Amino acid sequence: MNWRTKFEIVPCKCYVAITQFYEIESPLMTQETNLSLGNDFPDADKADWLKAVEKALRGAAYETLQSRHNGLNREPLYTNETVDLPEATQGMPGYAPFLRGSTALTNSFLPWHIASRFTPGRKGNANEDVLTDLEGGVSAILLECRLDTVTPKQLDALLEGVDLNIAPLFLRAGEDAISLATHLVNKTSEDAALYLDLDPVGHAALLGKTDDDIETIFPGISALVAQTKSAKNIRLMTASGVPYHNAGADAITELAAIIATATHYMLYLEKSGFELTDLLNRLTLTVSADTDFFGTIAKLRALRLLWGNICAALGEKEIAAPFIHAEGSERYFSLADPWVNMLRATMSTLAAGIGGANVVTSLPCTSIAESDNLLTRRVARNTQVILQEESHIGQVMDPAGGSWYVESLSESLAADSWALFQNIEKAGGITSVEGMAIITNLIEANRAAETKDVAKRKMSVLGAGDFANLEEALLKPRPTYGTGALQETRPAAAFEQLRFAAENKKPKIYLAVLGEPAEYTARSNFATNLFAAGGIESHLGCGGNNINAIIEDFTSEGFSVAVICGTDTAYQEQADTLAQGLVDAGCAHVWLAGKYASDAINGQVYMGCDTISVLQSTLKLLGISFEEGHSYEEVPS
Repeated sequence: MNWRTKFEIVPCKCYVAITQFYEIESPLMTQETNLSLGNDFPDADKADWLKAVEKALRGAAYETLQSRHNGLNREPLYTNETVDLPEATQGMPGYAPFLRGSTALTNSFLPWHIASRFTPGRKGNANEDVLTDLEGGVSAILLECRLDTVTPKQLDALLEGVDLNIAPLFLRAGEDAISLATHLVNKTSEDAALYLDLDPVGHAALLGKTDDDIETIFPGISALVAQTKSAKNIRLMTASGVPYHNAGADAITELAAIIATATHYMLYLEKSGFELTDLLNRLTLTVSADTDFFGTIAKLRALRLLWGNICAALGEKEIAAPFIHAEGSERYFSLADPWVNMLRATMSTLAAGIGGANVVTSLPCTSIAESDNLLTRRVARNTQVILQEESHIGQVMDPAGGSWYVESLSESLAADSWALFQNIEKAGGITSVEGMAIITNLIEANRAAETKDVAKRKMSVLGAGDFANLEEALLKPRPTYGTGALQETRPAAAFEQLRFAAENKKPKIYLAVLGEPAEYTARSNFATNLFAAGGIESHLGCGGNNINAIIEDFTSEGFSVAVICGTDTAYQEQADTLAQGLVDAGCAHVWLAGKYASDAINGQVYMGCDTISVLQSTLKLLGISFEEGHSYEEVPS
């Protein structure tokens, strides 16, 4: 029976058979105590909670509390009644299937490697920046060489003065991968830890190609593999989910792509003469860590579970623990108000640490822009230093273990990803046209759904789609990578495109507010926030109930687009008259904040409206051109 057949028939539950359970009784648990911690309160069950929820929802359906994000259904409450988990904990840290961690004991000095990413030739990524980061607490270096041609001479200049016996190197390379990897192998000593992280499948996928011949993708790789066969400190290849995540894959698709790639590399290394036990230690698993905090924790736990499942399916008795590199996600970064990216990076880094990553790369808030600087790099590295040395995140093994929510997400992710992986294998594997089509179709579907949620602001993009700061210019973007279905994308880009188009002209609209500030402020603030997402400044009108005065104020300022803001009562009494008066005064388009409709009103803006479409049409009315984006027309109810 070949490997692929094994993967197709093994259900994702072998961890039940290989899990080792332990019962540990703490001496503190046997001591009597007189503490009363809520003992006087009556017992509560889910029925009691549901009654309280029904009262709080005031007639709304319970289903409104349920959600789906990143491929996973989320419930508002998880209890021992709703989550079907084994009675005993699923193993211990350091034991197969490694759900609870790759090691039995944590390294209190360095719970995970603090990695910093450097791109040769990028501003703020010079040799002095490398040395500064290493002096400031960074313990590993990630070399990003995919965006441009990089030579061995450039690597030498970047790494001058770096003791590679202390700071492990991770390589991310494309066309130059073999020449750069060979140079690093020759440059480093036998004792130095080196992660070449060759990813020919991922590289081909980014170019829109499918090829199962690794030698064709990376000519010369067989010679490099033979050269490093006896070098135990060198990990040759990585199965990375980052390209798929950056293109819009949900967590299930990303994990399935990782393990499908890993099995392909296992087959290649076995054919290259590696024993199964040895080749497992020559691979790394690279996964994205994003702002889905609990989802990221569950993703790392599920990835270890999937690795254990693969090893068990191969009949390996002594399963090697997976080596996981968690890279901070750039997909949810924004060029607008980039300081918010610090919060996003902190959330993803914390989740990666709790999830048990072996290496974590926390990115500067400027990583998607054309350059970094000393401040943004310092904040990125100090985020990890503080989490380790002040928050002591790494001092507890599997701190999320036992949480019904996290355990449920971990189990769902592992089961669904395994099922998808089996479908990919049945189609011929990830390097087949059919196998890759399964992945790209899922990515496109998820990206389309996400784009729709962003347009409706159901998915919030702080600083870009919500609470945009028009006083601060957008950062200039770095080049993107990928093509076709695996083109790098970001939700914030839909708003950034409009902001860049409006940046030079600084367009304005008039807020025709009705009544007193207490009456119109809620909707005028809503309109101001909405239009700011497209780079459009809102001018607050004179207010009051004198329609002629409002129209005169509109005319005197020379506006061509207006938004009526007020209460529903004010709309019933005055909106039609005001709208018609604005049109007669030369207003090219009259919006209304709310769902009130009449012939003189050209459109409405409200929670859940297609914000991108509103902004696009408004910019056109103001004489600003841009590349057309997605639009989701919907008639207000």
